[in-house]
This record gives sequence, structure tokens and C-alpha cells, in this order.
Amino acid sequence: MNPFVRAQIDRLEAAVGGLEVTLESLAESEQRLAKEKQTLTQELWRVEREKNAYRRAQEDYDALEAAYQQTSERNQEIKRGLERVLERTKTLARYLGP
Repeated sequence: MNPFVRAQIDRLEAAVGGLEVTLESLAESEQRLAKEKQTLTQELWRVEREKNAYRRAQEDYDALEAAYQQTSERNQEIKRGLERVLERTKTLARYLGP
């Protein structure tokens, strides 16, 4: 075989060998990245579930706080009403005497 042609074939074989190593490395990288993507996707789902749980808890808290405010205002109104009744009862007792 012609030495020039042989040298070219040897270089091509070496290049193909290098490409095979590169392809194997890329395949390994692709598998690693696919696993990392799966792990990150699962982590994202976990974080989303946690975020939704916090959001629901915040909504529940807001509803409870609003209910507390309403109850507190209603209690204050009742207290003021009872104070008026007590004051009027005292006034009536003074008026009617012992």
C-alpha cells in the first residue's frame, strides 16, 4: 500500500477512535444530565407542593384573622351595649330608690 495512503488511513482511524471516545463521553454526560434533570424536576415538584401548602396556610390564616376581627368587633359592640344597660340600670335603681 502506498505509504501516503497508509498514513492518511492511520490518521482517519485515529480520528475515528477519538470520535468514539468523544461520543462515549457525550453519552455519559447525557445520562448524567438526564438524571440531574429528573432530580431537579422532582425537587421542583416538591418545592411547588410546599409553596402551595404555604399559600393555603396563608389563606387559612387570613380567613381566621378576618373571623377574629369580626368576633372582636362584635364582642366590643356587645360590651358597649352591656355597659349602657348597666349604666341605665344603675340610673333606674337610683331613680326608684332602695
